[in-house]
Amino acid sequence: MRVFIINLARSADRKEAMQKRINELYLKDKTLKSKLSFEFFEAIDGKNEANLKAFDEYIDDKKANLLRGGALSSSEKACFASHLMLWKKCIELDESIIILEDDVIFKNEFLEFIDEFINSPYDFVRLMALKKLKGVIYLNEHHILTTRRASGTQGYLLRPAAAIKFLKKAKFFYPLDDYMDKFFLHDVFIIVFKPYLISMHFEQSTINMGKKSAIINTHREIMRFVYRVISFLYIIFNRKKIKELKNLAKN
Repeated sequence: MRVFIINLARSADRKEAMQKRINELYLKDKTLKSKLSFEFFEAIDGKNEANLKAFDEYIDDKKANLLRGGALSSSEKACFASHLMLWKKCIELDESIIILEDDVIFKNEFLEFIDEFINSPYDFVRLMALKKLKGVIYLNEHHILTTRRASGTQGYLLRPAAAIKFLKKAKFFYPLDDYMDKFFLHDVFIIVFKPYLISMHFEQSTINMGKKSAIINTHREIMRFVYRVISFLYIIFNRKKIKELKNLAKN
């Protein structure tokens, strides 16, 4: 399976550090090269706003102002764009891929459970979550469906079926992880693999975060309640789908 690591061209130090971590994995497990092929994917750089012109059809600042009290920062748009390009790549290749950001650390469990992870029966599975999982439904020993936010886009397995759904509804009026957490928008459930196979490096991601203003935070608190209600209703009316996911885990 191909593993794409999102990395800014100007972040050569991160690329070098990540390559070192990959080499260490290969040394620990000689069979890993037959399972995973790592390659770097150049991220869209938000420091040059001209880079975002190609994504005008996805940018919706008006809706962002309405829903969250402000437009996404250039870095947030660039982060979204970088992942979106890989969603398109997944569809183009017509094969499952793993997407990683360049600030992740491979946990000891990575090599132990990578076979179970790449053979997951689901179309979208996260390797970790930033938030404590709440509102969880255990599909099996290793796969947990959460009806609340998982947060973070550090690493996930993506199959073409999920990539198509993500791409169909994609608009840059939410930060990427917020969008991916809103399963009721794109019909892709949040499934997290346990134990987590990666963790986030102590440094902040260079392709991702933007500071949140007080206005945005106020809007987020209001909308959080609204989305919680929508999520609850979606789960209630889609119990059959969840049952099907549980059945997949048994096969």
